[in-house]
Amino acid sequence: MATIKYILRDAFRLLFRHWGLTILTWVTMMAVFLAVGGSFLLTSCAHAVVAKLAGDLTIEAYLAKEFDLEAIKPKIEAIPHVKEVTLVTPESALARLKELLGEQAQVVELLGENPLPPSLVLRVDDASNADAVAQALRSLPDIEDVVYAKEAANRLARLNAVIRQLTIGIIAVAIIIGILILFNTVRIAVYSRREELAVMLKVGATPTYVAMPFLLQGVILGGLGGMSATLVLIRAYAVFAKHINRLLPFLMVPEVGPEMFIRLVLLLVGGGMALGWICSWIATFRHIREALRPL
Repeated sequence: MATIKYILRDAFRLLFRHWGLTILTWVTMMAVFLAVGGSFLLTSCAHAVVAKLAGDLTIEAYLAKEFDLEAIKPKIEAIPHVKEVTLVTPESALARLKELLGEQAQVVELLGENPLPPSLVLRVDDASNADAVAQALRSLPDIEDVVYAKEAANRLARLNAVIRQLTIGIIAVAIIIGILILFNTVRIAVYSRREELAVMLKVGATPTYVAMPFLLQGVILGGLGGMSATLVLIRAYAVFAKHINRLLPFLMVPEVGPEMFIRLVLLLVGGGMALGWICSWIATFRHIREALRPL
């Protein structure tokens, strides 16, 4: 119990002894985690929007006038990456065409017999797989033609890849900056008490006992930075999602739900504490090794 009390007392003493450096580190770490969390939220938002657009992307396979639905449907459902198959009869297609034409729907009546062929509407699991599904459909004997927005599918796939690479780059840079900041902060604290630490080690204190206040200092600074960034980001993202959904309702930007909140807390607060522990351990045990070195 006395050991825990000493570690807590010394950790908070380190924080308040260099209060200017503590505040500077906290604000800088918050900025770092704002970049990390902002990238995470924007990536999640972009992925949700792209997934919605990709889900709305359909492939239409036009069938021959004489076709056997019971024979062809299992073959299409067996194609990899096909998520859903819907039959559109000529009557349904004609009704949809009349609905789209609105007041000009009477023009369709002049055509006499319904010229529209039966078709199958397919949804794929990812836009990047649309090409492969279309090629597989063209190889089936009962399929006369395949139509889909090929360029839109390719652009959605490229957009997904670019967003993923950009996010990885931003998070990597932010983590490197965070490591340098926390490492230097703890190293300054250790350096300011180097003589005291050397005496404690010489009179029998263990390296772990000596290092724990510095490790706790790093954990507190990392956790505070992550927690502050989480609170700011949740509020900012809620305002962002509200305005975007009002201006562009077709995008349907997701709001911060329980799952996204938990992932954000684990990423920022948990990541900040883990980062603080690792950086403090590296900075502290380097000086402890030097203090234990024989004269």
